[in-house]
Parts: sequence; structure tokens; C-alpha cells
Amino acid sequence: MKNKRLKLLILENNKDDIKAVKNIITNSKLPFLIKVAGSKQYFNEHLNNFHPDLIISNYKLPGFTGLEALSILKKTGYIIPFIFFTDPANETIAAKCLKAGASDYILKKQSSKLIPAVLSSLKNKSFMVSEIKKAGDKLHNSEERIKLLFDNLLLGVFRMDVKGRIILANTYFVKMLGYDSYDEISGACINITNKNERENIFNQLKRKNFLGEYEAVWTLKDGNKINVKISASPAKDDFGKIIFIEGIVEDISGRKKFENALIESEELYKGVVQSLTEGLIITDVSDKVLFANMRMSKITGFEIEEMVGQYNYSLFYEPVQWKIILEKNKNRFSGISDRFEIKMRKKNGDEFWALINGSPYKNSKGKINGSINTITDISKDKLAAKALKESEEKYRTVVQNVREVIFKTDYTGTITFLNPYWAEITGHGLGKSIGRYLFDFIHPDDKQRTIKEFISIIYKRKDYCRFEFRVETSTGEYRWFLINARITIDEMSNIIGTYGTLNDIHDRRLTEEELIKAKDKAEESDKLKSHFLTQISHEIRSPLNIILGYNSLIKERLEKEPSLNLNTEFNIIEANGRRLLRTIDLILNMSIIQTGNYDVSKEEFDLNNLIENMLLEFKSVAEIKKIKLSYNNSCRTNNIVADKFTLTQAFQNLLDNAVKFTNKGGVEVFSYENDESIVIDITDTGVGISQEYLSRLFEPFSQEEEGYSRKFDGNGLGLALTKKYIELNQGEITVKSDKGIGTTFTIKLDRNNKPGGE
Repeated sequence: MKNKRLKLLILENNKDDIKAVKNIITNSKLPFLIKVAGSKQYFNEHLNNFHPDLIISNYKLPGFTGLEALSILKKTGYIIPFIFFTDPANETIAAKCLKAGASDYILKKQSSKLIPAVLSSLKNKSFMVSEIKKAGDKLHNSEERIKLLFDNLLLGVFRMDVKGRIILANTYFVKMLGYDSYDEISGACINITNKNERENIFNQLKRKNFLGEYEAVWTLKDGNKINVKISASPAKDDFGKIIFIEGIVEDISGRKKFENALIESEELYKGVVQSLTEGLIITDVSDKVLFANMRMSKITGFEIEEMVGQYNYSLFYEPVQWKIILEKNKNRFSGISDRFEIKMRKKNGDEFWALINGSPYKNSKGKINGSINTITDISKDKLAAKALKESEEKYRTVVQNVREVIFKTDYTGTITFLNPYWAEITGHGLGKSIGRYLFDFIHPDDKQRTIKEFISIIYKRKDYCRFEFRVETSTGEYRWFLINARITIDEMSNIIGTYGTLNDIHDRRLTEEELIKAKDKAEESDKLKSHFLTQISHEIRSPLNIILGYNSLIKERLEKEPSLNLNTEFNIIEANGRRLLRTIDLILNMSIIQTGNYDVSKEEFDLNNLIENMLLEFKSVAEIKKIKLSYNNSCRTNNIVADKFTLTQAFQNLLDNAVKFTNKGGVEVFSYENDESIVIDITDTGVGISQEYLSRLFEPFSQEEEGYSRKFDGNGLGLALTKKYIELNQGEITVKSDKGIGTTFTIKLDRNNKPGGE
């Protein structure tokens, strides 16, 4: 050890820990050449190229573990001590590492133990090498016996060079490949069916240094093919280069055929078992799990290997259930199969309801060896059943207490169900009502209509029927009900009856009838009022026209008498007479509109001309009041279809108010287009309207105390009529106003109105 420089491979990725190991080794004066591998790739490279005498490894490494590294080392066949020098871990991991062949397992905090472990491992290696040498010498001494065995062995023994040429073979090998003698096969290349197979074999031997039970297909001398199983190892020179390969080969063609048939059978079996929708477990006489399928794994969360070998009763059940499960397993040996529900436990501790079908498990001789069980997770079914029960309870509570009648009939119309409210509202007992025809309780005058409605849903002309009818009570009186009914059909879409509700609307029906009577009375009263207004308007208008006519005649005659200057008096009579005449006209027009006696007659005309002519009427009044009167038209075309009379009256009322309530400033009319409409704004700088009064502005006979108030002439009908005139033309009128600032009325008229009375 002192004269030879040993090779140490440190398997670690932490720089501080690498430095610590190097310091320990250096301080020990041991003659080591050290290399470091921090990953799986570098570990494999150093293992094959560096050929270390000792490996010191951490347990946790990037992408793999020290345990995996130890497994890789074992597969190469190299005799290299492997010491774990790692962070604290549980005893289970330490035990696994030592069981897998680790020389020692030392924690980093116990670094003082590392050098003794190294020395012990190297000593053990020397002993093993010595023993192997002794075995080799013994083998050499037995060469003659081996040669005899070589020639008579019922396995093919061969040696081939790196190009695949046979340089040694026993008799069985020669015969197996269909040749007559060794001379015939010597120097020939084995005809491996797969062209890449030879290269694959050599590559594996380079990496692993041994090829164990490798299966391949070889071609015989006559061209037939056989399945073979090869075990081989390479002979290398001092530089690690392969000189030749030697090994044994077994003809497994017969076994392969049997295995293929068996594999197909097993695959079919596995396919069936693994595709089951239920979990499947097989247990032995002690209830230990022998087999579990994938579905069982999905249901419970356990991997299959976690279940196999464990006791079924302790793995899936609480201790209080063990007696039940063991009793079930015991019954299997008496040939008893059964089906039962029980709670089971998943890997994460969650419980679920399972439906278990258990049967005896028999071997090929018919002997019962255990139990075979299928497990179905029925938790959702249980929850659904619970929810259904709760829903039924809620339904029952609602049905029993709801304040409407719930009914069901069969296909003949016979009542099959009624809730308690039927007895409460009609007085008929449930026992005496169920079994009778529903139509027995219906008022004779309503039966025909009821039959017609039920026929409409039976023949599926309607999805449901909803109508009102009268039901006879136990006292012989009738109450009004609103029925909502649908048909009930079976799985074949056959009608098996009807169901629905009866809502008691008797009080509402009586109230409606009273309201109808009151409405009819009010409409009659309104007609009488309108008729009265029409008559009284006519009676006042006729004599008033005569008075105004004579007033003009007398004024004209007295103007010839200068001494009698009565112009002022005649003007007062004229003004007040015309005011009264206008009031009568407004009342009469309102009466015509309200009674619906006005016939709308639409025609196409130029709205611009109408507004211009109307403004001329107010020009003289505006000049007297010294206010400005203007009109601005921005429409491309002003043609419109409307009722010219009502539209003229509407604009006349609006312009009359604007001029009347404006004492300074002016009145502006502005026409413009908006979408498919003509919009007219009439804006004044008059007294304005209060915000409180705006909501009542268009009510008949409504007047404001100030602004539009009694200090101005008016009866409160002008704007009410204006709004109705605009609406008769399918138009809209809106208003904006500020007290003391002015008012703007906006009229929107649709261009698309049709001529005539439509």
C-alpha cells in the first residue's frame, strides 16, 4: 500500500464537503490519487476510465442517489469498496445501503471514523483479490477436468475474437449451429440475424465487463433460425482493451415457443384483469395480499408493490373491523361466497364505502388457497342515496306544508295523489278524494274548457297547460283555482298520467271582478264627462261667435260718431271673447283626443314651410315686445309624413308660450337631423319653469304659481294637448328649463311614418 499510489473517486457535488474529504485523506498520509464526480454521467466515465480503488459517496446527488451509484458499480463486476460519507438520514436508508453492499455508512459529523473505514475497506479488498487468485490457481490445476467437462457439456461454449470469428468452441456448440466439426466452424463468423446485435454485445461488454443471459436470434448453417441465451465476459489486455470474448450459449428455441404462448396467455389474462372496472385483490389463508390490479391501486392510492405482501385486514381496515374481515376470509375455506358493503381506508387515510364480492380462490387442483375479492368504490352512490333521501325529506316537507294543492293523476284522469292543502282549502278529505276523477270536482261550465286544455298537452300540442277554473268545495260552493299541469311519461315515452298544482285565486278573482266593474263605471263616467264637455263647448261657442260678430258690427258703426270713442271697450270685449273662444277650442280638442274620436290623417309636407309661416304670425307680437325671433334650419331636406293639423297646433302652442313668457332676449327655433329623425328645438329666454313643476308640466289644467302662473293668461290645457298632438304623430317631446333663465322644448319626429291613418 505504501509503494502503490491508490485511486480515490469522491462522488459529491458540494464544494465544502469535497474539500473536507480531501483534507481528511491528505492528513492521513494515505497515497491516494483523487478525482471527483458530481453527477451520474461523470461517475460512469470515471468508473470505466479512472478505475478507482475506493469510492467515497454522499447519499443525495444531483439527479440520482448514492444507492443508485452502488447498483451501477455492482453491475460492472468491479471489486471496489464503496463507503457512504453523508448527511444524517433515517436508519432505513442506512440499512438499505449496507444491505446493497456498501463497505460502510458514516455520517459527516462523525468524520473521525472515515480513515479507519477506508483502511478496513482496502484490507477487505486485498483479501477478496487474494481469494480470487487462489481460486484461479485451483482452476488452473483442474484444467484437465475442465477440458473434459468442456467437451461433454450440454451447453455451447465458445470463444470469439473482436471481429466475431470463432477461435474456440466445444462439440455441443458446433452441433447446435448445424456444423459437422470444429474445423468447419473455426475462423467463421457467427451469423447473427440482427445486424446490430454483435455491436450491441461488444458495447455492453465494454460498459459492464459481463453479459448475463442475453437473448438473441442466430442463423444456422442451413438458414434456419434459433433462439439462444448468451452469458459472456471479455478478456482484456493491460490497457483495458478487449482481446477476445468467451462464454456459454443455450438453445432456448423450444422454451421460447412455450414462453411466447405463455406470454400471450398471460398478456390476455393481465389485459382482462387490469381493464376491470373494479379493484381486484387475491389473499392467502392468512389474508396476506398475493395480487392486486391497477384499478385497486387507483381506488386506494397504494402502489401494487405496496399492497402485495401486506395483510389485507390491517392495510385497508380499522382495527374494529378486523374481526369482520378475518371472519369473511375464514368463510372462504368453507366455500362460502358473499357480497357486502363496508368502509375501507385509502393510503392517505381517507375512508370510502366499498362493495365487496368475495369468493374462494382455488389452485389448479381445486384446493382453496385463499380469497379473491372485487372491490367497487360506491362512495358516490352512498352520497347520492343520502342526498336523495335528504331531498325526499325536503320534498315531503315542502309538499306537506306548501300553500298550494299538488296533485297527480293516472292516464284516465283518476287522482292518485293530493297533498294536505287540498283538504284544507276544499274541505274534501284526502281519503275520499284520491281515487276519484279530477273532473268530478270541476264546475260544469268549466269542464269543456278543462278537457280541451288537457287534450292539448296529451297530444303534445303544448308543453303544459295553465288556466283558471272553479272547484266545488265540501259545502257545495265553488272556488276559483289556477291550474298548472304537465303530462307524465314513462321510459318508452308513453303517457302514464298528469301532475301539477292548483293555486287558490278565489279572493284575487273576486277583486278583479270588482275592479272590472269599477273600471267599466269609470269609463262610462269618462264618456259622460267628454260628452258633456263637447255639448257645453258647442253651447258656449255658438252664442260667443254671435257676440263677437255683433261687437265688431257695433264698433264699426260707432266709429263714425267721434263723440263716442269706445274703441278701448270694444277691444276689451274682442280680446276676452277670443280668449274665451280659444279656451273652448282647447277644451273641445282635449275632449276629442281623450275620447279617441280624432281621425289622424297623415300626409307628406315640408316642415320648414310650416315653421316659417307660423313664425310670421308671431312677428308683429315679437316686435311690439321688442324681442328677437329667429329660425335656423340645418336639415338637408325637411319633408316629413305627419298629421299636419295636429303638428300645426302643437308648434303654435309652443311658439305662443315662448313669445308670451319672454319679455327680453328672444325666441330661437333650430331644426337639425338626428339618425332617421328631424329634431326641432324651441328655445326662449323667458321666465323659465321651476324644477319642482317640470314633472307636472304636461298635465291637463296644470299651472305653476310663478312663471307659467295666473299673472299670465292660460288654462293649463295648451301643453297637455301639445304632448298628445306630438304623440299622435309617433313623436317625442322633452323640456329643459331653469327658473329666470329660459326654456327649451325639443320635438323629435320620425321621417319613416307612413301616409294615411297608420
